[in-house]
Amino acid sequence: MRCVLCNSGAHKILTNLTKLNERVDQFETELNANATELKKFGERMNKVDIEIKKLRDNVDNMNRSVQKDQISFPDIMKKEMEEEV
Repeated sequence: MRCVLCNSGAHKILTNLTKLNERVDQFETELNANATELKKFGERMNKVDIEIKKLRDNVDNMNRSVQKDQISFPDIMKKEMEEEV
């Protein structure tokens, strides 16, 4: 009689352990998939950062170019006065 009770309890424990093991396996699979996606996302973010840096460099270069070519108001007035004289 005792063996029947023990066997019944052991069977329930083994059934639950099997279900738990399947859930852990599923969790590990999903975790690995998420890690892969996170790695891909990180790589994409690095590419975006590189593109943003390029854009900033281009804007900086354009600003320097505009500032270099820009004539100030006093210079314009001086040039006009010289042309009139």
